[in-house]
Amino acid sequence: MMNKLFISILSVFLLSGISVFGQITEEKTCIDCHEDLVKLKFKHPTKNKCEDCHKSNKEKHPEEGVKGFDLTKKLPDLCYDCHESVGKNKVLHKPATDGNCLFCHDPHQSNSPKLLVSNENDLCLKCHDKPISYENIKIVNIKELLKENNYIHGAIDSGCTVCHSPHESDNTYRFKKHFPGGETYLHATKDSFALCFSCHDSKLFEDAFSKTATNFRIGNKNLHYLHVNREKSRNCNRCHNVHGSKNPFHINETVRFGNWDMPINYKKSENGGSCFPGCHVKRSYDRNATPLRDTISDYLTGYTNEKKYNSESEFNKRLSEFNKLKFTDIKFEFGSSNIIKGTDKNLINIVNFMKKYPDSKVEIQGYTDDLGEQSINMNLSEERAKKVKQLMVNMGIAYYRIYTIGYGKSNPIAPNDTEKNRAKNRRVEIKLVR
Repeated sequence: MMNKLFISILSVFLLSGISVFGQITEEKTCIDCHEDLVKLKFKHPTKNKCEDCHKSNKEKHPEEGVKGFDLTKKLPDLCYDCHESVGKNKVLHKPATDGNCLFCHDPHQSNSPKLLVSNENDLCLKCHDKPISYENIKIVNIKELLKENNYIHGAIDSGCTVCHSPHESDNTYRFKKHFPGGETYLHATKDSFALCFSCHDSKLFEDAFSKTATNFRIGNKNLHYLHVNREKSRNCNRCHNVHGSKNPFHINETVRFGNWDMPINYKKSENGGSCFPGCHVKRSYDRNATPLRDTISDYLTGYTNEKKYNSESEFNKRLSEFNKLKFTDIKFEFGSSNIIKGTDKNLINIVNFMKKYPDSKVEIQGYTDDLGEQSINMNLSEERAKKVKQLMVNMGIAYYRIYTIGYGKSNPIAPNDTEKNRAKNRRVEIKLVR
């Protein structure tokens, strides 16, 4: 009888979590009571370290109606303890500016990546369901635009953050890379449309003659190239809407020109299309046609003589002449875009060639030695190319005739085994391009 009584009492102690010595055998965690906060697919990385964000206020806990814990810091400072890079750049998202992190994120769990309170695009459209103006920025009603138009930019299917930084950026509209504003005239380069060329191939506007770079062409004549390689180069977003439109290829219904919304009147055809804006007569393009106009400059001036002009032959003839020019690769100081005195003296030969052939274009390629991080070298090599471009512009060559690109430490012309050889690799090369 006594044995049965002892076993019964011991069972009560064990079931209640208390040992026969009056100690708690297993301490409860926050998750034991708040498991509903960590049951969804995506959980906050600190889900098992609640004390990183919460601290006891010494009120009795747990007890109904009593809040026993406070945040260790006010928002958004608490979030910035871990996400310290947020808030460092120029263009902040308004919720980030207001410190309202919980407008977009759940602090514990979510069924959406990055602990978003809902699907990424749905979340963005909760605010962008009306026109928004702040400082000198105006944003149209994006939700209405997407609803009303048939042709939507494919990148949007992957989420708004493909193009936009959700917290901050150094670029207008919080673009992840540079994208130009509303300028009507803008020469297209990899730099000026860096955002677009994250997905698109830059041959779209670099190759004057191509049957693969674009479908916007007459035969092999690239009409994108025509629009952006001229004294008054058109900004791509004059004709294309970055979100979507009623026309194929995201072509706008109208283009803003001064105070006039000028109709573009784009019509698609089986092998091309046509447009009839206020800036020129109706023009059509056919990918299967043989171009009547033989050079880009002829097309721009409306020249219609059907004389034949072998552009490839003409280019090769000029290339042969260009390659005979006396030109020593320009060299640079270590870790700098400062040109070593005297190594740029033959640049005048390139300038004179371009003045002789005013429709010629060159690409300046920048390089570094193998020391340092590749990301830093890429930026440095591009700065070197731009430095030489500025010299040529100062000598009378139009900026839109000169492309620049940085290759970092790739394509060395000497082994990177001595300082003398490394100095050879810190250089730019100038190439004639179509």
